[in-house]
Amino acid sequence: MRPLTYILIALAMILVMIAAIPPWRQAARDYISPDERQIIAKLNGSVTPKGPHLIVLKVKTRDQHFLEIYKRNESLELMQRIALEEPVDARVEFQGRYTNLAMADIDIDGRNEIIAPMYDKNSTPRLLVYQYNEALETFEKITNE
Repeated sequence: MRPLTYILIALAMILVMIAAIPPWRQAARDYISPDERQIIAKLNGSVTPKGPHLIVLKVKTRDQHFLEIYKRNESLELMQRIALEEPVDARVEFQGRYTNLAMADIDIDGRNEIIAPMYDKNSTPRLLVYQYNEALETFEKITNE
């Protein structure tokens, strides 16, 4: 056998070991995938016609998804950062369009809610809905499904 054949066999064995051993596989994944945040969805909207006027971002890092809610004013003030407990982003058909982030008045109370579709670890779709609390000026989760 040629030396190149030995090198290729050794390389193939190393790759199989990395794929088969979970800690090594995670270390390889962490090395390859960057730890930077990616904006995967953005929406502009208002809770009510009078405000507050918002920019909502759905952000993905290597380990988790977040909603970042900014009050739209001169300085784009960060109001809240919400960690989404579900691990995989989802898209749903909403008002005739596919989206992975929406704002609508789903409980017909005159205030828009933020809707973030996600998949749980079992690939079950979930709609995470957040309602604005005027007294605290924050968004609170109102669903478990």
